Amino acid sequence: MTSSAQLHETLRALRELRGLTLASLAREAGLPLSALEEAEAGGYSAEIIEGLSDYYQLDPDFLIGEDSLHNDATGSVFCYRGDATTFRRDDLLVINRVAQRARIYVGATPRGQEGLRRRRRFEPQPVAGEQTNTEWRQGYRLARHVRATLGLDTKPVDDLGAWISHEFGVLIATERLTDRNYQACAVLDRERSAAAILLSGTSHRDGQSTLRQRVFLAHELCHLLFDVTNDEAITISADADIEQKSKVGVERRARAFAAELLIPRDGLVERLGEPRLRRGEQAVALVEDVRRVFGVPWQTAVNHLKNMGYLDYDTRIRLVEEQAHRGTAPKWPAQTFGLAEPARAAGDGVEERAEAAWGPPRSERRCAAQMSVR
Repeated sequence: MTSSAQLHETLRALRELRGLTLASLAREAGLPLSALEEAEAGGYSAEIIEGLSDYYQLDPDFLIGEDSLHNDATGSVFCYRGDATTFRRDDLLVINRVAQRARIYVGATPRGQEGLRRRRRFEPQPVAGEQTNTEWRQGYRLARHVRATLGLDTKPVDDLGAWISHEFGVLIATERLTDRNYQACAVLDRERSAAAILLSGTSHRDGQSTLRQRVFLAHELCHLLFDVTNDEAITISADADIEQKSKVGVERRARAFAAELLIPRDGLVERLGEPRLRRGEQAVALVEDVRRVFGVPWQTAVNHLKNMGYLDYDTRIRLVEEQAHRGTAPKWPAQTFGLAEPARAAGDGVEERAEAAWGPPRSERRCAAQMSVR
């Protein structure tokens, strides 16, 4: 049984993710406002839990007993998807904090609003076909579409975190999730306005983690731009190890998108010439050059070079097996994530303006204001 302290945080997170004030929740769920206030303060009854479970279309055990939500859940609060089979309740609280900050960023900063307008130029796309090759080709095509639309040339994007925040109005946060299987997730609200990328456990800044961060950022961007979502619920796309094979179509597409966004085909041709197979030390030198120039992990470079026709299958397998002996990662600028916290958006004064307009955090006034700009 969940303690009242845990439960009241879960109930508040569900309400805020759904975009409701306590008063509006009472009206829509047909429950007494005083009982809802008491539940979020730490006291609750079986009747209130049952009523909220019915309204949110969630199993009561998720609220008061079980730690995890299965990934076939499609309740009225969120639609969860991902390779792993469950999602922990405690991590829902983290995601709610990030979602609220994303609403502030897109609603109260000029940069967030401009980025939202650019993001809405890209329409969600159903996953093409049921075959892996079809999904990968679609991911490549979507990445090239993004590069062409934004006028990118063949060069790498240095600070991908700042670029995504600026160009698409996406808040980027780094917080540790309790489920260590998850490395990153994308969060998108019902109107596809407030959007965030959450990276888990990324406080260290060694070279290899920086390169992996870039892959996760590009991967989650694909989810935010192109996944078809449920307009009745916030969408959480959680990802574990994106270098392992996936059985989920949107995940395979996102992996291809990330590879092509980070290592554009035209950039490879410009630097390496038309595809021709390399083997032995030539293949090793090729991979080292690509990951140094484009800022990607060893395995990402190997896989994409194979898919683009520069390596054959056997060479790819050998190089992946040898990656542990390749030494340190190339030097690459650490991702700043300068817009991860509203107060850090230099010159915008977001935190002060938000407090002046909406009152103290967690108040009903602030929650209502956040929802009005969604």
